[in-house]
Amino acid sequence: MSSYLVCALLTALALPLMAMSETAVAASSSATPLDVKKLMSQAARGDARASFLLGAAYASGQSVTRDHKEAVYWFRNAAKKGLAEAQYNLAIMYATGTAGVKYNPATAAKWHRKAAEQGLAEAQYNLGTMYGTGRGVERDDKRAAEWLRKAADQGMVEALYNLAVLYEYGQGVPQDSERALTRYQQAADAGYVKARQRLRELESNADSADDNVINSTRNTAVDSDFGAKIAPRRSSQQQAAGGLKQTPQSKTGTLRSASTAAADGVRTASWFATLDPDRYTLQILSLTKEFSSRAFIRKHRLEQQAAYFAVRKNDRTWYAVTYGLYDTVQAAEAAGKSLPDSIKDLKPWVRSTGRIQQSMLR
Repeated sequence: MSSYLVCALLTALALPLMAMSETAVAASSSATPLDVKKLMSQAARGDARASFLLGAAYASGQSVTRDHKEAVYWFRNAAKKGLAEAQYNLAIMYATGTAGVKYNPATAAKWHRKAAEQGLAEAQYNLGTMYGTGRGVERDDKRAAEWLRKAADQGMVEALYNLAVLYEYGQGVPQDSERALTRYQQAADAGYVKARQRLRELESNADSADDNVINSTRNTAVDSDFGAKIAPRRSSQQQAAGGLKQTPQSKTGTLRSASTAAADGVRTASWFATLDPDRYTLQILSLTKEFSSRAFIRKHRLEQQAAYFAVRKNDRTWYAVTYGLYDTVQAAEAAGKSLPDSIKDLKPWVRSTGRIQQSMLR
């Protein structure tokens, strides 16, 4: 991408809707005064780059008097010659109704598409938001996701975030909490504040009363394997030591099965299906949202030992979080005594893998 690319101030989508920024700033990235006469001569000979630089100069007032009509003229000149940066900036002008052109979202979409097809991430992002809102084009969530994915694949944080939104809500793509969380995390790691805020919200939801958290389905035919609850307090020495202890794992179905683990290491129903039905695990809690289950696991850093599965009960889908894999009930109970207080307060209980296999949704 050229260092002369004109910048558009792109605003991330507000959940769950999408909107493109109304603001664009056109300027050359160089602080050196431009030789306008030389650029005029080069542009007259068909040099698209020179035309673009003239458009950027007139849009910003660098080395010339600011003149939006002249900016539009030179941007259009370069855009017709196929220069993606010029196509993009011309699109911004039509999308915002900048002095020199009338507001025309359909024309904006046309020029955004031309630039997007050449791989310009900013244009791909804006075109995606236009499809997501039906602005200048017929609304199409699937196309919105396709263009946002192209921009996201180039590392554009706004696109990463908005693609995560689509995966979270299942707009234009299958609802997929794993991919949504991955995209949110990528945007957050790149410093995008909205992504960090959304991850915190998802983690908070894992503890929310709205999710009907505390194993409200335990005393049912589906969810009861044993009558005893495992909630003993640790000694002060154990509390001081902190952390989760490694538990013995033998026989079949280890927690590190690469073929049945998600990208972030969390096991799901496909992993449970591979296990010996005569083994045991600790069910920590059940939540009504898959996102909240995954966020709970991430918040408590249980990725190495946790798994979750879906079960249908009372006309609702629940997502049960489990911890560990053990050969006997006694081994599971012993492991429960070593869990941190924050987990033990939820009163985890022993379940057989066979009963989980019978009850879970696949």
